[in-house]
Amino acid sequence: MMKRTGISLLWGIVFTLNIFLFVACSDDDKDPTNSWNELSGTYQEKMLNPKLNNRILIVEGKSVDVQVTSADKATLTLFHFIPDFTTVAFDVDLKLTDGQYTISGEFIENGVTLIVNGFFDKYGILNIDLTRKMNLPVTGNWRLNFHTGDSGSSADVYVAVQTANPALDDVINMVAGPAVGQLIAGKVSMVNISLGEDGFFNVSWRKQGENEDTYLPEYIMQMLNIQYTMVDDQLMLAVDRNLITLAEFVVPLLDLGIRVEDVITSLSYLGGYYAIPFNLKEDGGHMTFYLSKEVVIPVIDLLIPFLVSSLPENLTPLVESLLGLLPTAEKLDVGLVFQKN
Repeated sequence: MMKRTGISLLWGIVFTLNIFLFVACSDDDKDPTNSWNELSGTYQEKMLNPKLNNRILIVEGKSVDVQVTSADKATLTLFHFIPDFTTVAFDVDLKLTDGQYTISGEFIENGVTLIVNGFFDKYGILNIDLTRKMNLPVTGNWRLNFHTGDSGSSADVYVAVQTANPALDDVINMVAGPAVGQLIAGKVSMVNISLGEDGFFNVSWRKQGENEDTYLPEYIMQMLNIQYTMVDDQLMLAVDRNLITLAEFVVPLLDLGIRVEDVITSLSYLGGYYAIPFNLKEDGGHMTFYLSKEVVIPVIDLLIPFLVSSLPENLTPLVESLLGLLPTAEKLDVGLVFQKN
């Protein structure tokens, strides 16, 4: 009797194990085409790996909402990815290839094209690769305009000041532009800015007496990833808001005498980005890129030591007194005039 009971128990264990293994194997071998409805959700932080034009994006503060509507269609909503739009929502194609779901789609609005390609890896991470293409009036390469006169070469500097003293305004508007233009021409013979089709900004210049252009170091440009866009007819040069947060921590440690919070107040907030807003004025094939008072004053405060050190000693007191009056001005526009290459 004990022997029969032991055999029965043994067969019971084997039967149970077979059931367990069958269920487990069935789960492992389930048809992957039925798993598309598990992809819906919000991807952020460690579950998101984003790139923009082959440049790694800071993931902090960014997210992607995925809503799968069928085995071959989904809707993506991107939050804080690009400075052009705080959110971008569009439909994408969903495709199963070699057991892995991929996505692809395109968004076009207001001269901005955003192409998305990506895939969900085996860990559930959304790897998303965005290609941004710009077709805006400012897209292209621009060269700083120079004049040559009796007093030599001068960069084309735009200054428009309006204070409570019209006589002072006339002096500043007549003298400031040419004076600053001559200072610039004394340092460089050419300045080029690139507002590329990829949506990124770059700048180069040629020092006086040299034959080669100088560029900002590649590692700095890769770190800053300065992008541009147009918002309400203004050119925005934008950087990821995470870099501003980092600057708030680092700058006080460097003791540069700069209050980051003062600089931030002069910037435009674009969701995931902070941007310097440039006004534009087109005239006869030339484009003036200029800053208004709200942005100019913090910049002048930063540049005063460098400006004053570049002046002849006899002009220093006058320039310092004029600069001290500028914060009270009703209007203060300062910029440079470029022509398109």
